[in-house]
Amino acid sequence: MILETKRPSLSNLETRLNQVKYWMTDLDQTSWDRSGTFSSVNPTLPWLFLDLSLRQDVALGVCTSRSPKSVAKIEQDMITIGIGGFTRDQHPIFSGPSIYSDGHQIGVPNGSGVSFEILTSPEALKEMGRLKDDIKSRWQIAGDSKLRAGKYGFIEGLSAPIQVADEDIKETGVFKIMVKGPLANIDYPDYQTTLTHMIKIAEETGIRHIGFMLTANGDIIAVEKFADGHLRSKRDGLLVLEKRGLINLSKIGYFGDAENDLEIALEIKSNGGLIFTVANGIPELKEIADYVTPQPESTGVAHILRWA
Repeated sequence: MILETKRPSLSNLETRLNQVKYWMTDLDQTSWDRSGTFSSVNPTLPWLFLDLSLRQDVALGVCTSRSPKSVAKIEQDMITIGIGGFTRDQHPIFSGPSIYSDGHQIGVPNGSGVSFEILTSPEALKEMGRLKDDIKSRWQIAGDSKLRAGKYGFIEGLSAPIQVADEDIKETGVFKIMVKGPLANIDYPDYQTTLTHMIKIAEETGIRHIGFMLTANGDIIAVEKFADGHLRSKRDGLLVLEKRGLINLSKIGYFGDAENDLEIALEIKSNGGLIFTVANGIPELKEIADYVTPQPESTGVAHILRWA
């Protein structure tokens, strides 16, 4: 990829990079590669993350669709396989203000680590529980041994195998359904068909406080829907952190790659923060980014953080 000439070089951003006090990164297909295994992550990135997390002048957090439990597993992989000599209990990598479950949960630094708080309303949580029970009652385990081993099954009206997330809704703030299919291709027909079917089921059961979004991984997430019709997003989590004085939007350096990063990126950029996207980022993010890395995923993030 060739960077557009209208974009400043990274060296010309050095002054603004020095002003960043809060680094926030998306994970899947950004700083955590699409294979979901540590072996594919740029080997320098855990060290760069560790360096940031140990510094007193900056904070490192995540902004992700994943739950804190899922992020903790990634942290532990980075520490035990990539860094060594640490445990997550001794030193969490992502110890700064953070956003989980696409804005339905936040992480707040507490001196010794991070405290987690669900933002989803009780009404939405109740409806998510109802919907999960409804879908599980329709779900049948797959006959194919490989699908069955992956805990995939089927519901009537859909040809795509799906997996209903085991995570407790009250611990994540969302309800997730995984669809069997290719990563990083949200236009895959089975993803779109399953999304439409879930919306239909919700309408049939009188769901009013939740809507649905499709992640870059093909996961369908039931999310809170506000009275004005908009769905809770990463931006909503960010604004909660800002309102509580936990973060300054003008001093954020944000990494993202997908559609669910666009709204929060626009909010940060409009308030003077820095936006970075990787080579595999969507065109809309590349258009507003202060810098687009020539490399994809974790190698692109490492390229930036060497300057941090």
